[in-house]
Amino acid sequence: MDVIRVASQSDAHALAGAIAAAIRAHLQAEVQAVGPMAVNQASKAIIIAQDCLARDNLRIYCIPRFQQIEIDKEARTAIGFEVAFVEISDENRPNPNGSTP
Repeated sequence: MDVIRVASQSDAHALAGAIAAAIRAHLQAEVQAVGPMAVNQASKAIIIAQDCLARDNLRIYCIPRFQQIEIDKEARTAIGFEVAFVEISDENRPNPNGSTP
């Protein structure tokens, strides 16, 4: 599975499509962003992907973490987002009004 790299100019909707496609194909996606604007775009994309996948009764979770990477032979800190499918049992499935049983 490839890492989805996010730039500050990345389109959140296009990223969301890539995340949703990875979830459907592999049940997980790895998203990586360097810098505050890129992290913002990645966060928005994950939220948009969550809404899109929810329409197909697919739920995801996200675990953010720091990653040490190298860009142009310079050490940088990235924010990595592990996004993965989670199965929700019927008794824990949210009601349309937003509450759980």
